[in-house]
Parts: sequence; structure tokens; C-alpha cells
Amino acid sequence: MKGVLKKISATMLAISLVISFAGEAFAYSDVELAEAILASAIETIAADYNGEIDYDRLVKSALYGIFSGLDEHSAYLPEEDFEEFVSGIKPSRLLYGILFHKGNDGKIRIRQIYEGSSAIDAGLMAGDVLVSANGISVEGMSVSKAIAEMNKNTSNKADAIFMRDELEIKAALEKRELANKTVFVYGIEDMLEQRQKEKAADVRIVQIGAVGENTADEMKMTIEDLKNQGVKRIILDLRGNEGGYFDVGIDICKMLVSRGAVLSKVEGGDRILTYYSAQEKAPFDEIVVLTDGNTASAAEMITACLKDRGSKIIGQQTYGKASIQSVYETYGGAFKLTTGEYFSPSGTRINKVGIVPDIYVEFPDFLGYTLETTGEDILQLKKILSYCGYEIGSLDETYDELTKASVVKAKTAMGMEATDKVDIYVKDAINNMYFETFENEDKVLDAACKYLFME
Repeated sequence: MKGVLKKISATMLAISLVISFAGEAFAYSDVELAEAILASAIETIAADYNGEIDYDRLVKSALYGIFSGLDEHSAYLPEEDFEEFVSGIKPSRLLYGILFHKGNDGKIRIRQIYEGSSAIDAGLMAGDVLVSANGISVEGMSVSKAIAEMNKNTSNKADAIFMRDELEIKAALEKRELANKTVFVYGIEDMLEQRQKEKAADVRIVQIGAVGENTADEMKMTIEDLKNQGVKRIILDLRGNEGGYFDVGIDICKMLVSRGAVLSKVEGGDRILTYYSAQEKAPFDEIVVLTDGNTASAAEMITACLKDRGSKIIGQQTYGKASIQSVYETYGGAFKLTTGEYFSPSGTRINKVGIVPDIYVEFPDFLGYTLETTGEDILQLKKILSYCGYEIGSLDETYDELTKASVVKAKTAMGMEATDKVDIYVKDAINNMYFETFENEDKVLDAACKYLFME
């Protein structure tokens, strides 16, 4: 009976907070009501719970619940989750210090090596071909899978074999605390036909992998270096860039455009802040931006700014995360809380919408494993065949003669029976063909080169 009375009293206390006190109106804010309800719940647990109470677990569970009730980006992060959350944008982290890329010949090569890495100590160089990682051949693997093989050992060490022409190099690699580089520069000549190479002398690809603590400094040095080289145009690759620090994103926007607004931010519900670039002239004559569905947050800020300033956006629609989270330390870790939203310089909303590219490069869906090939499957089949360089008829759900002929060609190339029949086994082979083409050919970069160097 005593416990029941306590529970009734706690409930009545919560109710009384919003009606009256001592006969006169006494309205508490919603914040005070929420605080009172939570305090009352904890007091009741402490007094009446029939069991042992783990207060550490109780507090953390309450924090999880509070933030999950706000929006999809606000969250409580215990210490280990918080470390993972910031690891990609830290100024340094444990790395082997090798950046790989896969060439058109299917081989995985070193594109760049970080200073101070064990890769340098092992005598490795850009252009060396990765043959195996920890005794596993990487032939036919994607770059991400090959890196996963290198990362399998919990000791942060990897045994790898590389080839340099006919020379085999055995490298005992170890992860070291290295600068977490986020900005990379590449030439573009190997993407072009011979007659176009001269036009590419003033063009570079600048890839920003994340918007970390040091990214603005890296970008500033990169811009100065490219200007000194006479570079006039850049392809800014923001694909796979899930963002990072808001202030760093603003700084990068200011570096890339001439005087004027670069972004606006709404915080506290109605307070609008507008950010401006003060430089007289933009550093480059033209910037083409590459995006995909994983271009998000601070990377979308840069995309939105450049789109409003006349840059061509090529690729796929961006993720659509333009909410701003602030991070606060708290018990057992930290929490991130949505505190604002940003808009493009012209006021266009991005959050939950994304940025539509000017030149859209479609990536088809994989074929489903139904026994019949009809309707939507035919449309996807056509998209895959077209993506892989085969001719199709009109882009619809009709299995026309031209598409059938391309199916025969594709099956022949894959060593299958030369018929136009498409069953679940053929679908599996066509899906593999699509994946291999996706891994080996950069259709978005191809589209950017076509735009820049069209004749």
C-alpha cells in the first residue's frame, strides 16, 4: 500500500505542476515538467524497484532513450562509440599509409604513400601492384576487400607482396600514428584519349575524403600548390564524403568562390546566420563537382555553395543531411544534438531533399532472382547492359530484338550459351558483369571528362 501511495503521489505531483499551486495559476515550462517527471521516475525506481539497480546502466539507458526521441541524427554516444564517430575526421590515426586504386587492367596499385609510414620503410613506391595480403591473393578483389584482408590481423600488422615489373617485394607493414590526410590530388591524362591530353594540362582531380580538423589547412595548401602549377580547372570529387566539421566546411567554401554569400544557417528555430567569402577572385576558372548518394553533411555544404555559384554537379543525388549537430561531453561519453540547419546561398533547402546533379549518371539496380524476366526486371536488365557498354532499344520494359542481341553478346563474352534466355543463373552472371564494370570503370569521372573536354 505504501508503494502504491508513493506512485500516486508522484503522478499527482507531475499533474499539479501544470495546473495550480496554492490557489493561483502557476504554469511550469515543458522543460521543468520533463525534468520533474524524470526525477520522479528515478526516485520511484530507487524507492520501490524490487531488484538490484545498476545506476550506470540506468543513466546510460535513459540517455539513449532521451536522444532517440528527438531526430535520427541526435544520439547518445558512449565512449567507445564516440571514439569511432570521430576517428575518420581526427588529425591523426593508425594507418598503413597506403592509398590504393584499381586500374582498367584489374590490378590494385599503390596510388600514394604517406610520409612516415611503414610502406616507405619497406621501399614501396607509387605504381607497385599488390599481389597478396596476409597470404591471400587479391586477384579479382575490389580495393575495399583487399584493404579488409590487410586489416584482418588484430596486431595492426600485415604481410603483403607487391610486384614492380618483374621484381617481387615482400613488405612487413605495421600501422603507425600518421596524419589522417583527407585531400588528394591526381592528374587526369590517363583518363583521356591522346588528342585530348594537351587540354588536360591545366586540370587536376582534387578528392576530399572527409571534412576533418585539418582539411581546411590541407585544402589551402593544395590550392596554393595548384595555382603555382598553373592549374585553371579542377574536378572536385566529393563522392563517399560523409561530411565532418561545419566550420571547416564553411572555410573550404570561402576558399573556392569569390566574394559573396557561401551558405546560410538557421539555429534556435528562427535565427539566420549568413556566411560570406571575402576574396576578390576564385582560385580556379572552373570547378566540376562529383557526387553520389553518400555525399552528405559538410560535403553537401560545399556542393550547394558551388552549385549556386555556377559549378556543374555530376553524378548522383546527394544524401540530404543538412542538419547541424553539436557535440557535448556527458556521463560515460558524449551526445550529439541537432542545433541547426543550413541552406544553399540562394536559400534552397537541402535537408531530407539532397542536391540534384546537373548531369545525372545512373547506377542500375541489381537484377532480382525471380524465375521470370518481365516488367521492371527488363528495364533493369537494359540499364545494366547499357551501363556495361551494350546496345539496347528504347529504355522501357519491352524485351526488344536489340536488347536480346546484346544479351546473346554478353552471355557469349561470359562463356555462357549464346541464347537470349535470361534465367536466375544468367541474372547472377549479369549482376557480376555489372559489379566488375562498376569496380573497373569510373562512369562519373568519365562524364566529367566528357563535359570538360567535349569537342
